[in-house]
Amino acid sequence: MYSLPTDDFRQYINGELVSGRGRTTQIRCPGNGEPVAQVALATKEQAQQALEAARDAFPGWSALTLEERGAWMMKLRDAIQHESENLLNLLMLESGKLRSHAAFETGSLTGYLSFFLEQAKSEHTQGIRDAAGGKNMFLAVREPVGVVVAALAWNFPMHNLATKLGPILASGCTAVIKPATKTPLSTLYFGEILHRIGFPKGVINFVAGDAREIGTTLCESPTPAMITMIGST
Repeated sequence: MYSLPTDDFRQYINGELVSGRGRTTQIRCPGNGEPVAQVALATKEQAQQALEAARDAFPGWSALTLEERGAWMMKLRDAIQHESENLLNLLMLESGKLRSHAAFETGSLTGYLSFFLEQAKSEHTQGIRDAAGGKNMFLAVREPVGVVVAALAWNFPMHNLATKLGPILASGCTAVIKPATKTPLSTLYFGEILHRIGFPKGVINFVAGDAREIGTTLCESPTPAMITMIGST
């Protein structure tokens, strides 16, 4: 029998844990059909608040040196390792995964934070020779694009989060991340971890809500510079 680390799953917006103001949904374990927890979903107004928080946090976060951002990423990595069993239990309960499969996902969180931080350290600039044969050199400088909206799929909640979170943080971007409404528990609990370590406000925001309720708000807003999703028809 696996236990929940909390029964109060809240949205994470601008560094604060807030109750969703939308409808309440029942999360059930696909393995046995048993109810796991209830979640009050976010509204479009809360999605807009998350976008504004990410927008306002971008100048400060992107201005940090890579070493400063990296220190926060490693602090988060250590906190995830400390909470790995809780994340693992939540992932198994909401998705019905085998423990070994769920462990692969939770392991991605720490591994990808380290991996993308090292990638960022080695890919600041790129020199390109003049294709016309002249003596000029062109310099490509990689810079953060701004706010990223990321939608996660239901079948790999933590692995999807890992592949988004690592490059977003390392590059100096900020984000609003929307988990699937079928599997929001581990992602929302991740917000508790960010809150507990005092991660800079607004850099990462989690809003779990109906796609029809908040998806349009997130995707039609002029705030995001990039929208990334994992899913299918």
